[in-house]
Amino acid sequence: MKTDALAQQPDQADNEFKQVNKFNSGPITHQSKGIKMVLVFMTVFILGCANKNTAIKTNASQTLFFGGDIITMQGSEPGYVEAVVQDNGTIVFAGSLAVAESKFNAMPYDLNGNTLLPGFIDGHGHIYNVGLMSLFADILPPPDGPGADFDSIVTTTKNWIDSDNGQLVIEKFGWVIANGYDDSQLQEKDHPTAAILDQISTEYPVLIVHQSGHLGVVNTQGLKMAGYTQNSRDPEGGALRRDNKGQLNGVLEEAALFNLLMPLVNQADEAVQTKAIQMGQQAYAKSGYTTAQDGRTTPDASAAMATASRTGQFYIDVVSYPDIIWNEAAVVPEFYSKTEYNNHYRVGGVKLTLDGSPQGKTAWLTQHYHVPPTGQKEDYQGYAIMSDEEATKWIKKAYSNDWQILAHINGDAAIDQYISAMRAAQNEFGYNDNRSVIIHGQTLRKDQIPDLVDLNIY
Repeated sequence: MKTDALAQQPDQADNEFKQVNKFNSGPITHQSKGIKMVLVFMTVFILGCANKNTAIKTNASQTLFFGGDIITMQGSEPGYVEAVVQDNGTIVFAGSLAVAESKFNAMPYDLNGNTLLPGFIDGHGHIYNVGLMSLFADILPPPDGPGADFDSIVTTTKNWIDSDNGQLVIEKFGWVIANGYDDSQLQEKDHPTAAILDQISTEYPVLIVHQSGHLGVVNTQGLKMAGYTQNSRDPEGGALRRDNKGQLNGVLEEAALFNLLMPLVNQADEAVQTKAIQMGQQAYAKSGYTTAQDGRTTPDASAAMATASRTGQFYIDVVSYPDIIWNEAAVVPEFYSKTEYNNHYRVGGVKLTLDGSPQGKTAWLTQHYHVPPTGQKEDYQGYAIMSDEEATKWIKKAYSNDWQILAHINGDAAIDQYISAMRAAQNEFGYNDNRSVIIHGQTLRKDQIPDLVDLNIY
């Protein structure tokens, strides 16, 4: 088990914690029995205070943690120790409190009955987007945000325009951008339309992004800036939603959104990229993650994270999976490694997206949706992002380079496509422990499971 950084403390204890323990100076690792382990102090668990009154002079570089459930997470059963000692960011002891006190003159830190855990490892996430989206207006549904209905989306986004982040985003991108609405949790149980977003601004183009990340809505000016007209056809792998009269309503699905969003966010300059990486790490670390994933990295984000590694900006481990299509020219740069991090960063393989989101009803199913999206027929089943031949081509490219491939798949029809392409790639190139993955797989059928076992797909 390996992680390489310590999460941030709760705000209310942060200053005292850093002053006493100085954990922000470097990674904390556990060398006992050859296992490297990092302890992370979870915001919801640790609010203890160090006891500074000691009879003998303490070693300021060392800290002794005790007085709570210290869980090592080693082995298949829960393992507990009474005490942990760190010295300059390295765990040098884990065991009984009596032995720790006899061997070390460390600064004591009483957990006061709270729990100490190793850092969490992100199984799938988008750390760069987490940071970038934190600059945009927050319209997540309650209790995470204020996006309870159309009016709250309009009010929140209008207020954001005058904020520091609002002015920064408009200056850098030329758009008003909000993130996190969810039609299923809105009071109206529907997506806002271009006409609704016109209430935010008719001067600026406005884009709000769905919580799933697979849909968005633009205002009238946004449709114009994107070049979408009533005569526009649906792009391959996406759709422009229309109302019951066949008119564009501003809702963009999959490629229709990405064809607008990707060039837009790629305008981020070095200052915005640096802030996005900083804010993303901050969010992950405060939640206890010491290894984060970037699960579909764009070319610009790849370049930004490579720069962050070279300049020492990372303090938690970040593993990136660049989109194999978007990054075709240089999909695996110098930071590619199956196991080793370079200044807390590595490229672990590649990402492929084969369908969309069940929430947005863009996942590709073998049976029709119970209630189709507006403007679709009763037998609507979602759709594929690409043909079977193209999916097989990209998976074979990954296999030919011995890259691990993670595929975003939700619908059972897309899982069938992946299984077929995987079998073709393995027959041609062999397996070589590629550890291929289905990300999400929300509608996996029982009869598909033996194929996943046979092909060793996670």
